Amino acid sequence: MKNKMDIKINQSIKNNNGTVIGVVEGNISTNYVCENFKNETQVSWLHLSDLHLGKDNYDAAVVIEKLLDDIQEQIKNNNIKLDFVFITGDLTFSGQKEEFKFASKFMSKLSSVCQVAKENIILVPGNHDVTRENISDRTRQLRNNIKKREDISRIIGNEKEREEYSVGLENYREFLCENFEWARKIGNVPLSYTINRKVNDISVSVLALNTAWLSYGGANEKGQIILGERQVREALAEVDNSQIIIVLMHHPFEWLEWFDVQDVQGMLERRTDFILNGHEHRLDIIGKGSIFGKAFKISAGSTYETRNHLNSYNIVCSNMVEKSISCYLRKFEDRNGGFWSQDNSIDNSILNGKIKVKLSDRLSDILKDNIQERKSLKNEYWITPSDSDVQIMVPTIPKELVRQIKDGKCILFAGAGTSLDAGLPTWSELLRSMVEKVDDYGLLKDSEKEEINYLINNQDFTTIAEFCKDKLGSYDFAEIIKECLNTTNRFSQTHNILSQIPFKAAITTNYDNFIEKNHYNYRVVLSNEISELDKQDIDCFFQQDFFPIFKIHGSYEKADSIILTDRDYREAIFKNRRYRENLKKLFEDKSLLFIGFSFRDPSINLLLQEILTVSEGRTRAHYAFMNDIGDIKKNFFWKSMNLRVVTYPTIDNSHIVLSYMLKSLRDELM
Repeated sequence: MKNKMDIKINQSIKNNNGTVIGVVEGNISTNYVCENFKNETQVSWLHLSDLHLGKDNYDAAVVIEKLLDDIQEQIKNNNIKLDFVFITGDLTFSGQKEEFKFASKFMSKLSSVCQVAKENIILVPGNHDVTRENISDRTRQLRNNIKKREDISRIIGNEKEREEYSVGLENYREFLCENFEWARKIGNVPLSYTINRKVNDISVSVLALNTAWLSYGGANEKGQIILGERQVREALAEVDNSQIIIVLMHHPFEWLEWFDVQDVQGMLERRTDFILNGHEHRLDIIGKGSIFGKAFKISAGSTYETRNHLNSYNIVCSNMVEKSISCYLRKFEDRNGGFWSQDNSIDNSILNGKIKVKLSDRLSDILKDNIQERKSLKNEYWITPSDSDVQIMVPTIPKELVRQIKDGKCILFAGAGTSLDAGLPTWSELLRSMVEKVDDYGLLKDSEKEEINYLINNQDFTTIAEFCKDKLGSYDFAEIIKECLNTTNRFSQTHNILSQIPFKAAITTNYDNFIEKNHYNYRVVLSNEISELDKQDIDCFFQQDFFPIFKIHGSYEKADSIILTDRDYREAIFKNRRYRENLKKLFEDKSLLFIGFSFRDPSINLLLQEILTVSEGRTRAHYAFMNDIGDIKKNFFWKSMNLRVVTYPTIDNSHIVLSYMLKSLRDELM
């Protein structure tokens, strides 16, 4: 699509099967941009929801016409340049073709008023966008029988079934194709789509998720709405090296089926930055943020319900350098002919319809590493999380650990936790992907599904991995790992910090390549190569000018190197004596610093215990940064593994304190 323009747009569009289905290239007209608005560290958007266009033509016209005027006035008065317009569902009242025709005209007006190109208006469907009369009795009956996550996964993965269940959104899909170039290229719009953009030199991904595809109307749907873990994971997989990830969804988490809440809420809160929703017709702002923690959630309220309803909308400006977001809150007043005004109703701290909130540390550190003034590493210091007034102590880094790193006698041991901030799947998410593939191939019995859920919930991961590998075969098993753990266009802040600490080498049980991506001169040693080395070869690694990376469980880039199942572990440790002996030498000759490692790997634990027992304690001590363990467990690690544990607190399951610890260690060594 070619527009009259000065500013270039380049947007890749991918469907929920991972296929690139189009690239939108174009320019925004010079009329869209004013130099006074230019801010290279800001991403801003207008958030509308629940417009219900077509419900009441006269009253709606009054509210909507004044809405457009108010948006224009807010942009001008607050010197805002909008980058996006987000509409989180219920664009129409009942999903009728006439309503969508009216919505098309509204889109053109909205684009002009907001000074936002039409391709930058991104929306998701709501339950009012479903054309209920298009849904057959048979489909309704089938929907009522869906109560298990396995059914949802199967339907999402089967295009024919997916279309049958989402038939009520046909008019909505036609509307998208008529108004958006990317939708015409897709043809049949999938449940969700991921749009990757570059805004003011900031990489932004927008995940447009569909919570309405199984919503057939009615006031009693709370607790019955289904998003689907598979839909979320496939959308997340298409995030393209983004610094900010924004989620759009109509229904809030409380409206989802109980198993869906368990599956998707934590995943989205941990792996995205903003979650925008509508549906409940009330404005709500929940600010939680950290490098591994909860996203910042904003519920828009209803833009138009009735003329005398508390109609509302908001504008959000996120500033990366100031480490804050500003929310402009507006509501409709049905008096004196009706007008939009500032909304101070949701909290006593809001003045003049504006609230300014600190960004999460993960977000604000994207463009500026702005750690507060702190005392010398010899002393503890305190931080105040962005969403709290409570001060948290950052633990002291042991002097001996600092000395070992300075002397070139310390090796990084990176566990799975070091890659979580890049949005890679957790073990349970990875294994669910494998189980879904087994089910797609028709190799999963109904009697096995309940047991698999039990095993996943009890973190018996190696048992499930071995089951999936047997069912899929080595090739398909490795392909799933490669697909899920691919780091192309992904960024890990944790690995970036670790790469600035002068470790002598790195050992990792991870299959991803984040360590390699953050070192310019390195040598990877895979598990099978470790088996072929002798002790002199290992000594030589530390005398070269490259950075050795020992991937003791293999790499997703080389399928036959992967060690994952119990059978793989047994063969590596017990069948291959040299592999075991070479690992022992790595562990004996240097101090190790364990980061993001849970010590649930029995082979590593036994190796540390063996070294301590045989040497009678006459080896270098190792270190680990671990969260929230007590003195009994710390003493166990010291007595049985020669491991000194430095504990740090978590905040709402967030590991932000670890980030500060690593930065402290880095700064002390620079």
